[in-house]
Amino acid sequence: MKKVLIASGVAVLAFAMVAGAATSTFTSNLTVGSTGPEVVALQTALMSAGFNIPAIASGAAQKGYFGSQTKAAVAAYQVAKGIVNPGTGFFGPLTRNVLNAGGTVVVAPVGCPVGYTCTANPGTTPVVSMTGSDGSVSVSDSAFVSSGQNIKKGETKNVVAVKLQATAGPVTVTHVDAHFSVRPWLFFSQATLTDSSGRVLATKLLGSINDVTEITVGSDYLVRFDGLNYVVAPGTNPDLAVGVSVLAATDKITTNGMTVYAGIPISAIRTINGLGFSDSLGGIAFSTNASGVGARSFTLSSTGSVADISTGISTASPSTQVSQVVSATVPTNNVTLGMFSLKSANNTSTLQSIAFNVTTSPVFLQSEVLSNLRIMIGSTSYGAITFTDLGVATFTNLSIPLAQDVWTDVKLVADIAATTTDVTVYSVLDASTVNAIDSTYTQATVGGLAYASATNDQTSVNTLLTINSVSLSVSSTPCTVTQLLAEKANSSVTTAAAFSCTFTLANNSSNDLFVPGNVATFLYATTTTPTGNASSTITAIAPMLSIAGDSTASPIAYYKLPNRGSRSFTVTGLLQSRGGVTQDERINITDVQYGTTNTGLGSHITSGLTTLTVDAVLAPKN
Repeated sequence: MKKVLIASGVAVLAFAMVAGAATSTFTSNLTVGSTGPEVVALQTALMSAGFNIPAIASGAAQKGYFGSQTKAAVAAYQVAKGIVNPGTGFFGPLTRNVLNAGGTVVVAPVGCPVGYTCTANPGTTPVVSMTGSDGSVSVSDSAFVSSGQNIKKGETKNVVAVKLQATAGPVTVTHVDAHFSVRPWLFFSQATLTDSSGRVLATKLLGSINDVTEITVGSDYLVRFDGLNYVVAPGTNPDLAVGVSVLAATDKITTNGMTVYAGIPISAIRTINGLGFSDSLGGIAFSTNASGVGARSFTLSSTGSVADISTGISTASPSTQVSQVVSATVPTNNVTLGMFSLKSANNTSTLQSIAFNVTTSPVFLQSEVLSNLRIMIGSTSYGAITFTDLGVATFTNLSIPLAQDVWTDVKLVADIAATTTDVTVYSVLDASTVNAIDSTYTQATVGGLAYASATNDQTSVNTLLTINSVSLSVSSTPCTVTQLLAEKANSSVTTAAAFSCTFTLANNSSNDLFVPGNVATFLYATTTTPTGNASSTITAIAPMLSIAGDSTASPIAYYKLPNRGSRSFTVTGLLQSRGGVTQDERINITDVQYGTTNTGLGSHITSGLTTLTVDAVLAPKN
């Protein structure tokens, strides 16, 4: 008797490349949120073929981001080429093959196993590899998706999954059914079938009851993913997961925490093995019971928003105060005032406006010091619409894409007016001013809270704007005891120690600077704590070669530090004993002073001085 195989999974269509027909070869699945060169190539090909993407055509957006308009163009292309109707807008293997083939669908016959008459189900296009092996597949529970998860409006999450295991040979999955306890089109915009590697196998738009099958009125609705060609090989054991995208605006979520049941039940999965035998398998029978193979429950939240913006300090931001050399005579451009980050959860979004508060110390009218405030996203600059004398920089009319769940760095930059005063600046990202619209055209929230929440404000690391930028460097042993002194010439008991310390000051600015000629003004030193020893002191600056610009008075009033130059200084002093006590005496240089005028006053070095220390054990006098 001749055997008949109803080949619901046997290929009736295959897509072949047409040599030279396509200008780009596409290799990736692309969907809303995708970015990169293949998105640019896809948008170029679509628009060249007459499928318009308005934002790009008008110049309002650049190529490279797959948004809702690109999705609509892909859907129109799919319908026009007869790939799928209605178009899904998902750029997957079927659409990719057609576009790679220059838009041509090539029909190719597929052989039928010897001894069978194959009848294809209308509308199916899986390509089944007949390996000749009599493989089979089993279904078990999957930990890939847990029960009880909460999903907000606008979120996309996997809601149910099963694990597949093939034996004896590869088996091809040709369709998967997902069941839901609610009317899917009232709650979800689409359902997506993926495997545990993240590969998208199929997407089903859910626009009306026509996109689902009603099994039981009000409690069991079937969403079918057909036309699959997913091969399960022995040893791979993949998970198949069904995800849903909750509508951004739906009034059908009657309670906050509304429970929905999803399942991949008995006979929900159709397979074909290498001999052409088909099988139907799945989990437990579908019901409002969240336990068992292929069954899960989840809750829908009636609150929340499509996109939720988080704010933070950029990981590229320095952790301590930054010194920035500025000029006393001309403006200094492109000075960073703060580095921040924004992230859009639940969905992609577009930043439309934001503001920063900029504070200076000492206090100025901000526009006297800062100008041309702008934010930098990568190499793209966006100028502030307004900058007030109170230090509020407002940026509006923006169109900055924020990818889903990816931090986007935002750098605040300004030009600095010529100044002869050291200025400390810090900036604050005002979270209450963040205004973003997500890809469903819904207003985003910030940090899951109202815009007025100040808890999400972010304060930058201080930037010290200084024209007096001087660095200090020392050798490995900058301070030495030069002589041990005794009370009497014939005494062997040490009562004092003479010392010297040498260090180099480098002027990193474009302005000449000065240091005081009086050592007591030039340096500040502390002696051993807790009691200290006021008798120990630094007494003089050792004689040094004079340069043009040094004081010519006697005693010398100041020394010049030429711009972009350096000078070495040696100071001398004396450690004194404390009479009657053998004591470790110590003196530390803790402050070095310099300035923009020949008084040498106004700025200080207080860090990097720990090695400028003299230490000696002194015994009492006889």
